[in-house]
Amino acid sequence: MNDNTGQIKFYVGSPITPDTTANLVMTLQNNLITFHKPTSPEIGGGTIDDSNYVKKTGETGQIINGSMEFQGTTSQTFKFSMGGPSNFAQYRRFEIYNSEVVSYRVIKCTNALGLQSNLINSYTDTDLIFQRNGIEYMKFSTSATVDISDTVSLRSNTYDSVGNADVSFKRNFIDFLYLRNNEVETAPAITLNATNAKINTINTVGDNDMVLQRNGVEFLRLDGPNTVVNGPQNYLIVGSNVGLNTDWMFANVVANRSDDTDTDFRGAVSGGLASGIVYMTYEHIAENLHIARMACSDM
Repeated sequence: MNDNTGQIKFYVGSPITPDTTANLVMTLQNNLITFHKPTSPEIGGGTIDDSNYVKKTGETGQIINGSMEFQGTTSQTFKFSMGGPSNFAQYRRFEIYNSEVVSYRVIKCTNALGLQSNLINSYTDTDLIFQRNGIEYMKFSTSATVDISDTVSLRSNTYDSVGNADVSFKRNFIDFLYLRNNEVETAPAITLNATNAKINTINTVGDNDMVLQRNGVEFLRLDGPNTVVNGPQNYLIVGSNVGLNTDWMFANVVANRSDDTDTDFRGAVSGGLASGIVYMTYEHIAENLHIARMACSDM
């Protein structure tokens, strides 16, 4: 021990001059350990680069050049914290376990490659939310639904079912539209509202009358089948307050609509029924054809 300097020096053999001999191997000072010979493993100038060790006392930062590898057993954990120990939640950043990496802060991918994964799962039994620029676009909810935000539109050129199954469109949990095999069906309580429609064939759902309305007023009804003697079983019924207006009419049989009503034939009704002239009437009680007017050339 050097009493003058407060140092402890270690030698190999018996040095003649302590501070200059080649047998000096290590010096211990109050806050420093100095090796004067190569170490095993070697430190500095050997196979280990001491410039890449942990930050030294007094240094403000550290740069690690080259590859770095962390090794641990399957039961070990690597924990990374900032500002304090990882025992406190406010300092935790991320942890590496045998089967997962847990992050306690936002993970940002700023390059064009983005985040690549074969599986995305929620951390616990909670909603999984997808955002863009802080705005929610889509949510996988705990109610087993995929929710699209009210301010976002869903666009697609193709929509298909999963397997050979019907596709149902709902609003507020109420069925509106079904895509079934070879047909599009609206729910029974739903009204189909469209400005224009092009259809080659119109048919009823089951054995029911088909009604055509305008602004809630019935204009035409496809009615039937009916039990009729000496007549058709199926009718095209014009509404009771609706007139049939056409340039031409062809019929093999003309009959009165009601059993207890005469049938009038009018002409020149451009101003309404009051302006029309009844030129012929079929009287249902007497079963007579009454001609009110006849041209002189026909007499």
